[in-house]
Amino acid sequence: MKKLRSKAFFIIFVYFVLLLTVRSTYVIEAFPALEGLSKYSTVLTYLPFAVAILWKLLGDLMHIKRTVSSVSNCIYYAFALYYVALCAYRFTHGMEIKENFYYTVVFLGAVAAYMLLRDGKIVMPKKDLDKNILWITCLFMLYRLAYVLIGAQFISKSPINLNLTSGAVAVLLPYVANLLTEPALEKKKMIFPWIVFSAGIIVIATTGARALFALTAGTVAVMLAVALLKRKGLLRILSALVLSCAVVVGMAVMNVGDVRYAIYRQTGIDISASLNVGTTVATTAPQTQPGTSNENPGGVQTPPSNGTTDTKDPADSSEPEEIVDPDLLKAQKQINASDRMRKRLMQWGIQQVKESPLFGTGDVMYWYQMNRRYGFMQSSHNFLIEAMVCYGTIGLVIMAALVIALLAEAKLFAKPLRYRWSYRVTILLTAAVYFAFGFVQPTVFDSLICPLFVLTIAACRKALHEPH
Repeated sequence: MKKLRSKAFFIIFVYFVLLLTVRSTYVIEAFPALEGLSKYSTVLTYLPFAVAILWKLLGDLMHIKRTVSSVSNCIYYAFALYYVALCAYRFTHGMEIKENFYYTVVFLGAVAAYMLLRDGKIVMPKKDLDKNILWITCLFMLYRLAYVLIGAQFISKSPINLNLTSGAVAVLLPYVANLLTEPALEKKKMIFPWIVFSAGIIVIATTGARALFALTAGTVAVMLAVALLKRKGLLRILSALVLSCAVVVGMAVMNVGDVRYAIYRQTGIDISASLNVGTTVATTAPQTQPGTSNENPGGVQTPPSNGTTDTKDPADSSEPEEIVDPDLLKAQKQINASDRMRKRLMQWGIQQVKESPLFGTGDVMYWYQMNRRYGFMQSSHNFLIEAMVCYGTIGLVIMAALVIALLAEAKLFAKPLRYRWSYRVTILLTAAVYFAFGFVQPTVFDSLICPLFVLTIAACRKALHEPH
């Protein structure tokens, strides 16, 4: 029982991953028999968040004086009451409630879990939190690997979006990197976080998400600076970085999977050009820049098709030719499609904000038609717009105040400490990755990413409050 309790958060995330997989559209399309479980899995997904909210509420009712003495508790309940009043108003006026309800349950539930950890109602020492974070990071990396090696043979796309699984790794990466700079870390205990950190960089570098790649590069740069200042862990982080880069470059050279595509999409570097691999394309006219034409989304000029055949010998032509990797064309096309989608979704979200800037409309999800056969419901892919649509400007201000209060209670803004100051840097980096990624992906209210953020902050807080 004690071992299960020490792995509680890891077990909960395994539970989340299984439920989200079962209710995935792609899994149901491949296995129609699972469609009947979709409604139940939705309820079970949000159940742990509801339990955390109820647990906190009952505990706080038993200790009213202590509850009201905490600034963050007061803001928490102010936000909850504001949202209940907002729902009552929307219900009486026939407005949307269900879509923003899921967002709110995740947010309030995740914060409630953090407060239960903070107040000691969930008992878990830092060393157990460290293990949970490491194993949860491994869980998302293994999930992605399982889809690539096995799942892709049965379903068209990953049940849980690969950007989200990689995003989960990115949110946890600053904490894992900080573990490598711990002076008290023994060589044997260093091996596991070192492997996790190395594998995490490889996963993010091969995902093809531009924002994640940039955020991870910034994370690594800051953690290298932290290790240099602490004079501990620099070699560990450098060696992990060198290994990760070597693996990614090796995979690109051997053309494993979509690695070349991912590298080009993230950095604009065409690996195949240096290897002289690809499709020959005549450059008889200036190339179209990505995003300038819907008729040529690949952004590469192609010869006109007018029913005639050009019999001119290419060897006699002085016009230059270039080698274009199909992965490069695929990446350019995907970048254009992705940018168009985000722009359109944000426009719809902003329109909702304009309709009710103070209180929001609650209408978070919009139908986006990718092509004639494929469309889906999506939010605006920007957490500021999403929050204002859900709660309005008033709700956004209360949320911001709550997050700032939680970070302040974690000693982020207190006087500098001589020990474990790097955990403050970790808090800042984790928050930066979490919210910055939320500008381009619907992650801030996500049922996986949101609890990971508060779990990491809880682990940092425990490290800062424990005696050295």
